[in-house]
Amino acid sequence: MKKIKQIFFVSLLAIGIISCAVNGDSVQRTAQEDMENYTGELGTFEGLDAQTELQILQDYFKPHLEWASHPVTINAISVFAYFGTYSGYVVVGINDPYIYFPGVVGPPYQIDGIQFPWNWPWTPIVWNNGQFYSMQELYNSGLFTRADLESIAKRGHSLGR
Repeated sequence: MKKIKQIFFVSLLAIGIISCAVNGDSVQRTAQEDMENYTGELGTFEGLDAQTELQILQDYFKPHLEWASHPVTINAISVFAYFGTYSGYVVVGINDPYIYFPGVVGPPYQIDGIQFPWNWPWTPIVWNNGQFYSMQELYNSGLFTRADLESIAKRGHSLGR
C-alpha cells in the first residue's frame, strides 16, 4: 500500500510539472508573438519617434517573458512621459501594471541635491541601445550632466510627476 501511495504521489507531481511547463511555454510563446504586434499608440511625444518608443517597450517587456507565470501582454504597458534624450540615453516614464509595489512610497528621489517630482521606486526608465540604466549611474559615470538632471526634473515637475 505504501508503494502505491508513493507511485500515486510521484505521478501527480509529474503531471503538475508537465502541466506547468506546457502552460509556461504557451504563455511565453503568446507574449513573444504579442511583442511583434503592439497595438498601443506610438509617436505621440515630440522628440521621441515611434520606432524608438516601440523598441524601448519591447526591450522593457522582454524580462516579463522570463518570469511570467500567467498571460502577459505588451499591450498593457505604455510610455506615459518622455523626459528627453541626453547623450543618446532616452528617459521615459512607463506604465506597467505587472509591476506593483503596494503601499510602497520611498523617500523623495534626488541626485546631487536635485529634487525630482517622484519617490523611489517610481523613477523614470533610462534606455540606450537595448539596455537600461539609472540616472544616478549615468550621472556618476559622467554621461549625464547636472544640466541634464535639472532638465529631467523640470520636465517632470511640469508634468506633475
